[in-house]
Parts: sequence; C-alpha cells; structure tokens
Amino acid sequence: MTAKLLNFTPSTQEYSIGVEVEMQLLKIGDMSLAATARQMLMRVPDRYTSRIKGEFRQCMFEIATDVCADINQLGEELQDLLRRAEVLARETGCISFAGSLHPESPWPEQQISNDERYHEIMAELQESGRRLITQGMHVHVGMKSGDDAVRVCDAIRVHLPVLLALSASSPFYNGHDTGFQSYRSILLEDLPRSGMPGTLINWQRCSTLLGVLQNAGLIKSIREIWWDVRPHPELGTLEIRVCDVPHKFDEIMGLAALIQALVITLDRMKEKPPFPGLDIVKSNKWAAARHGLEARLISHNDPRKSVSCLEAAEELFALVHDAARENGSMSQLGTLKRVLRQGNGAGRLLALHKRQGTTQDMLREIHGEFWA
Repeated sequence: MTAKLLNFTPSTQEYSIGVEVEMQLLKIGDMSLAATARQMLMRVPDRYTSRIKGEFRQCMFEIATDVCADINQLGEELQDLLRRAEVLARETGCISFAGSLHPESPWPEQQISNDERYHEIMAELQESGRRLITQGMHVHVGMKSGDDAVRVCDAIRVHLPVLLALSASSPFYNGHDTGFQSYRSILLEDLPRSGMPGTLINWQRCSTLLGVLQNAGLIKSIREIWWDVRPHPELGTLEIRVCDVPHKFDEIMGLAALIQALVITLDRMKEKPPFPGLDIVKSNKWAAARHGLEARLISHNDPRKSVSCLEAAEELFALVHDAARENGSMSQLGTLKRVLRQGNGAGRLLALHKRQGTTQDMLREIHGEFWA
C-alpha cells in the first residue's frame, strides 16, 4: 500500500487555501473547442509549469495556485495565473474560457491529452469517459489532521447543493438545452467513486476504504476518487470539488472565500451538526443541478420541511459570517449575495442564448464579463 495514500500529512498552515480551476480553450473565430493545449503549454515559462498544466482533454488546461495564507494572497496569485494563461492562449490563436461545459462542440471530436494516466482512465471509463468534456473548480483548505479533515468532510455535505447552485454554469450540452443548470454534475455521476460520499467518520476508516480500493487495483492514488468532497492525504487538505466554474473572476473568488469560511466554521463546531441522511442530501444536490437557485431543498435542520435554495444560501452566509469577517473575506461573500439577486452563470447563459440567438455571440459576451 502507498504511504502517501493511507497516511494523512497535516497541512503546515491550518486553513490555508488553494484553488484549481479547469479552463476551456476556444478558437477565436467560431468559439468552438480547440485542441491546442499542447502548443499552449509548450510556451509556459519555467516558473509557471507547476501552476499552468495539462488536463484530461486537449481542449482544456488547469490553473493550480500554490498554498496561500489568505484570500487576498489567493486572489493575487490566481489573477496572475489566469492573465498569464490568457496571453499564452492568444499566442496559439485561442482564448481561455471559464465555464463547465461548452454549449455546442460535440464530445466525440475532443481528443484525450497525451498522458499515460489519462489514457488508462479512458480505457476503464469507456463511454462514460468519452462523454466527459467537463471543467470544474476545486478548493483546498489546509487541515491539521486526517480526523479533522474527515469530520468536516462528513459535515459539509449538507451544504454542497447550495455551493453547486451558486456556481452552476453548464445548462447546454451537445448543442441543446439540457433543462439542467449544472449538467456537468449529472455527467460526473456516471463515474465510479463519484458524487456525494458516504459517512467516513474518521481517518482510520477512510484510509481503510482507500486501502481496499487500492488493493483491488481500482485506484492508484486519491486522484481516482472523484467525490464531490474528499480528504487529500498527500496535500493535507480537504478538497471541495462540487462546483461548476463560474464565468466571472469575482464569483470564483467568492466561492473560494465561502468554502474556506465554511470549513473553518464546521471545524470549530463543538457539537456535531445535524445530518438528515445521504439520500436527502443527494436529492438536494439533484434539485440544485436541475433548478439552480430556484430549487426547493429539504431542510437539513428539520427534514420535515423544505426551504428555497435562496433561503438555504442566506442561512449559509449567516453561518459563516464570523469566520469570513475574521478572514477578511466579507467583500468576496458580497459578490455571492449579488448572485442571489441577479442569478448564476447558467441563468445568464440561458438569457443570453435567448437574446443573442447564436452560441458564438453568447460566448463572446460571457467571455467579456470575466474580469468585469
């Protein structure tokens, strides 16, 4: 068994934060997906090679920040990486685009990156892998022990549907309106070891499960566990993976700040928060993927009642208020409160598609809003 997989290495800085954002590459002309990641990555300066990296498809790449002490440092580094990537993409005749599913480009035309691991994964996943052209946003928060990471992993699950609804940006797939606000999350459910994890309880039980999967030859590392949230033993973090990629930089930052404040809040709770059951949480996630911020969710505080997703979001903001104020991230949370009033990325895409008429014009307008 691999020690890195089964031993949790504590973070050197509790509640540090890092973000991974998977980005699309689009042709400047028709805004279709472009398989130019290899050409782009060949231009990455040495100091950025561990931060601007290849991904599953040749039409995408990943931005991965370093470990950051606070939300301000994260913002500075993430902005630098994204602007650097914009320049590199332009040099290959493309633009870098933030989103979780391209509205039109058919998946059979998208090539796998030239990496042995990705080809092994595709050989195993077959059709469920071939249909996968999704991009996500992952937030890492440093934890002082595996037991703490697992305890917060268990507790945070009830809040993941709200995070998904706030970030939802993938209503279109293969040229049609899916009826979902986050169709990315539906596609990911086809993968093994994906979706909402069961209750892990403590690190010993989690590492035992990982050992079973490893001994069976199903996984080599934590990277083959595709849960919506997972402890990351090699990095010493809790990794929240449920979010779509928002179309705006300030919304990416808002989600990162909200997630960090939520992890801190749950970690400091003296009493175990209520958990209504896995089936209820999974049902809420499906509702959030389908209806976004207009979803009705079963209350995790009282499963006999339902609440609007907007009400659940306001409750979440109130829950993390003290931690966000302590972290200096109240302004980032204000961005997400604007999302509650004005709508998420999926809503903007649907409205623009109705108004613009063409996918190209819709994507150009959305792209122009990224830094706004």
